[in-house]
Amino acid sequence: MTPRKAMLSGEPADSGKHHLATTATREVLACCRRSNQQERCFKRMLRKPEHESKIATRRMDLRYPDLGAACTDIARLREGGYELVGTWSLAQILDHLNLSMQMTIDGADFTFPALMRPVMKWMFMPTMRKGKPSKLRGKAPEQLQPAMDLDEDACAKRFYSLAETLMDPSTPFVSHYPMLGRLTREQWLLMQQWHAAHHLSFVVPND
Repeated sequence: MTPRKAMLSGEPADSGKHHLATTATREVLACCRRSNQQERCFKRMLRKPEHESKIATRRMDLRYPDLGAACTDIARLREGGYELVGTWSLAQILDHLNLSMQMTIDGADFTFPALMRPVMKWMFMPTMRKGKPSKLRGKAPEQLQPAMDLDEDACAKRFYSLAETLMDPSTPFVSHYPMLGRLTREQWLLMQQWHAAHHLSFVVPND
């Protein structure tokens, strides 16, 4: 609509511009809100415990050379019995790990701010390469939160299947991880086996 036609119709001449500006403003505000939420999540993840808890002293010191070793460990835990020293059940731990491994193939519908990803990669990759457990605490993104009512056997079988799929050299991986940015195939596998060791360290075998 031309400015003249807008005036004749009773609409302000700049109504179209005003609408576009309002829409753009809403999009910017929404983006800022998402960025602020991600930043708060990032800060929570970087928060170190004030003191070493009983859980920290009872956790296993795990380092998996590959995902196959994690599968063997899970089978041993389920056969011989275990004690949990964290807040998640074994089924919830496996469900969380399964969601993370699935992202290696399918990608994710969320991401961290672009400026944070290289910082997180710089911080975490040396830790992952050394196989050191993380002392940082934080809440997993909503998309990776495990369900409440889970079947442990089904979760374990899915873990075995996903681990086998990821270890198959012919399986294509996506290029980016939401928190760390671009990853090579070797870095993806390193991250997943470190991630498995991190969470399964809260499951202590009875023997």
